[in-house]
Amino acid sequence: MLGIRESATSNNAMVILKVAIILFFVAVGLTLIRPANWTTPETGGFAPNGFAGISAGAAIIFFSYIGFDATSTAAEEAIASGASIDEAAAQASEGAEPSSDLAASADFRGHLARVLARRALEEAATR
Repeated sequence: MLGIRESATSNNAMVILKVAIILFFVAVGLTLIRPANWTTPETGGFAPNGFAGISAGAAIIFFSYIGFDATSTAAEEAIASGASIDEAAAQASEGAEPSSDLAASADFRGHLARVLARRALEEAATR
């Protein structure tokens, strides 16, 4: 029973520490608020793109994290993770490129295809 109590005590201490750090961050942040910056016409004021801009930014961050998490999870389960991660990154970037960068990305995809082909040949040679 001593191990369970020690574990619970250390867990409670870590939770208290984390809450204290968050409260400290909020307290310091509250001292730095400048309401004059919310209505400055030169910068567009607070949230110049409105709720749509805030939602778009939050969605980009959320889905970027989810994509990274899925890629790293797949890497842990892959047999040849070096080649698999390169291929997964290339496939994931297919839908993430702006249309103005298509010419540059075609060069990148060609280079990446050559790198992946070379790695596949090297793997086949070592088997």
